[in-house]
Amino acid sequence: MNIPDPSHLQTQDSRLKTSPLRLLYLLPFWPHLYTPFLFREMAWMRQRGHKIAVLSLRRWPDGQPNVDRFALNDVPVLQAPRLYPGDAALLRQVAAATFTPRNRDATSVAILRRAVGQAGLRQGLHEWSNWRRILAFVRKHKCNVIDAHWGAEAAETALRIKATLGIPVSVTFHGGDLCQTPSPALADILQKADLLQPVSQYLADLLTGKREHPRGLALPKVAIAPRRLAVRSHGLPAEAFASSPPLQNDQEQIIATAGRLDPEKGQLDLLEAATPLAGEFPGMKLRFIGGGQLAEPLRQRAAELGIGQRVEITGPLPWDRVLEAMRASHVYVQASHVEGFGMTLLEAAGQGLPLIATRTGAHGQVI
Repeated sequence: MNIPDPSHLQTQDSRLKTSPLRLLYLLPFWPHLYTPFLFREMAWMRQRGHKIAVLSLRRWPDGQPNVDRFALNDVPVLQAPRLYPGDAALLRQVAAATFTPRNRDATSVAILRRAVGQAGLRQGLHEWSNWRRILAFVRKHKCNVIDAHWGAEAAETALRIKATLGIPVSVTFHGGDLCQTPSPALADILQKADLLQPVSQYLADLLTGKREHPRGLALPKVAIAPRRLAVRSHGLPAEAFASSPPLQNDQEQIIATAGRLDPEKGQLDLLEAATPLAGEFPGMKLRFIGGGQLAEPLRQRAAELGIGQRVEITGPLPWDRVLEAMRASHVYVQASHVEGFGMTLLEAAGQGLPLIATRTGAHGQVI
């Protein structure tokens, strides 16, 4: 996908130095149960007088976080999913978009032609009307900088907005953006974004070619000026740290791991590795904090290995309950095959747990 070149447009960089920001957080999904780090940042920005709005490309299906606790319940949000929502809703969208001022920009026309050509009239009309809604939302809230999280669909959308409105774009890269399914438009993103923010030095090294890709993928070779690259490491607020580590004992040893239950996270590897310890440690248990596609395979494999009664799968939990589950454990393991940063390892460290982790992402930095 070719993102239009916005070089002919005047950006608003000079204004950003002297006035409060009007930040547009552009996310692939909102709200997302596992992004409290982003909720905290948004609250922090608002406390300092900046305005924020959220453009979401879909809703997160599993669990709903309580954004009220971060005082974000009144943040303006536009849900702009790519798939059209049914014929009646589509007709309303098209009618509204038809009467939107300035509805003939080149990017909008290109989106309509491409979508109709690739996906048919219905999908094409939806993408066109959706684009009109997005531009109207950005204009209404007078956004003067875009913070796109995840360097794929969100970044692509952000750069289309930049090409039309000239708004500077920062792209935050997480592990999946570079290690699993890089965007087909990654070269364009690297060339045209104003700021690139990988969440760890590990990812920064992948972007700049200083490290070999863990899966042997060939990332685009794009020269990145140092001023356009900044590592955006995650952090924890003071209240997330336990006052003392959990007490260890000889009667019970709970080994915890947290994150979505997915082959990339290595939970099956942990299950296999821990099984031989069952005979030596009668009190050993495995606590998988999270939910996902691997839940049932984990249960089945645990039963086959004869340790089904020692395995607990919590399902998706809000962030504060994740920390509670960690505090009620004795050892933390992060067995991910590939990781960008590994926020859960940092959270477990904050609870005073002994850590075992694979050598990937920022695990070495955290430890």
